[in-house]
Amino acid sequence: MIFCAVAGPTPGSASSRAHQYASGATAAKLTANTIRPTQNELAAARATAARIGSQHHEVVLSAGEYLDLLPKAVTHLEDLVANPSALPYYGVCALASRHVKVVLTGQGADEPFAGYARYLGQRYGNTYRRIPAGLRRWVVDPLVEGLPRNERLKRAVRSLGTSDPFDRLVRIHTIVDDRLKQDLYRNGDIPRSRYAGIQRWHDDVATLDPLSGMLYVDARTSLADNYLMYGDKMAMAVSLEARVPFLDLRLMSLVESIPPHFKIRGRQQKYILKRAIAPWLPPDVLTRPKIGFTTPVDRWFRGDLREQVTERLLTPGSACTQYFEPAVIRRMIQDHERGRQDYKRALFSLLIFELWHEQFIATAPLAAA
Repeated sequence: MIFCAVAGPTPGSASSRAHQYASGATAAKLTANTIRPTQNELAAARATAARIGSQHHEVVLSAGEYLDLLPKAVTHLEDLVANPSALPYYGVCALASRHVKVVLTGQGADEPFAGYARYLGQRYGNTYRRIPAGLRRWVVDPLVEGLPRNERLKRAVRSLGTSDPFDRLVRIHTIVDDRLKQDLYRNGDIPRSRYAGIQRWHDDVATLDPLSGMLYVDARTSLADNYLMYGDKMAMAVSLEARVPFLDLRLMSLVESIPPHFKIRGRQQKYILKRAIAPWLPPDVLTRPKIGFTTPVDRWFRGDLREQVTERLLTPGSACTQYFEPAVIRRMIQDHERGRQDYKRALFSLLIFELWHEQFIATAPLAAA
């Protein structure tokens, strides 16, 4: 990830504005910052920094450093935000803060412009639903559910199995399915899910096409309550001002009025955005697959961090052993390690819950009687 910082007055040329997409900011003097947790864009970051003439700084984050920094990140977040990207974002903000105090980031380009893989499913989901219902129910769905790992594919098939747009939206964002929840919660006491907030936003755009409706809801829920929340808190934790030019209200209003075929053309996502900036970026930057600001927690949970995570979650008296079935958590860890299932996001959620509970619940002073 390139994170370019404003180090002087921002020029207003078209070329400068195009660089905002490529690197996150423009300025008289640019500083690019990249953090590399292994699943990385380091080569592309270096190439883009060289192309726009910025000073490039990078740092490598190991598995051990990630785990050591995680409690500190939870402290700054204060809330249950189970996004593995929050910590490397904190790292890249800390790196940037050594050089500047204000940065422009690329957050907010994926939701309005349809950059995530799930939007392809929403755009072309009718193709899957043309498969006869019996064939889907008795052949396709069991086949997909029986695959080892492939958590994203499983969520996609579950979401495409319904024609109801709201139900599809809930399914595509659901990390722990009902069957696992039933096993995981002690005595099967599953808290009632609350989708009232999401339902409200969805009802506002119920007459729009499914893709536009999903983009609208995501921008006001997962973007606002997840990415922007941790982005602001991680930046403020190191006294850095991080601004989001893609979320300028006038720009957002314009983009949300654009028909979906200008956002996804064939399999090309962010179509209109890429066309707009094509004159200033090399083709390999525009056409390379989306990587996202991810971390290799999948591999770490199967190797370097397995023992530490097991100890943290299953130590007698831990919050996870109080609220969840330890045997099920142990089975999840084992299945993930052996490649039977992809539980990285579920395990990461449990880890964040454990750290959050330890800091904000277990050590909280008792209320006065």
